[in-house]
Amino acid sequence: MALAAGLLAAACDNYDADIEAVQAAEFAPGRTNAEFADELAGPDGSVAWSAEKVDGREGTVRVIADIERPASSGRAHEIRFEYLHDRGTARIRLDRALVDGREQSLLSGMLNLLLMQLD
Repeated sequence: MALAAGLLAAACDNYDADIEAVQAAEFAPGRTNAEFADELAGPDGSVAWSAEKVDGREGTVRVIADIERPASSGRAHEIRFEYLHDRGTARIRLDRALVDGREQSLLSGMLNLLLMQLD
């Protein structure tokens, strides 16, 4: 009985489908979130995807893309995108963007990302 309860709890905390849904969602027409994250990381960078439940919001999962992009100066840039995936409606939206630990508005975040591409 305890084993069955443990397996059921583990199954409830499986966020693979949430991560896959966010990765496959379009960032821009014809470009997925996964493609965008990989492009930001560049050939020498990395992208780590994770997810967690959102306290107080049943059926909503926070999916996180942690991106590390090496810079020519030697210091790596850290980018984090936090998406909310509503399992009931299948709606996915970008909730927060952080660049080097600082929260970004949509406009300033995009400008910082563009400048990082030039670094």
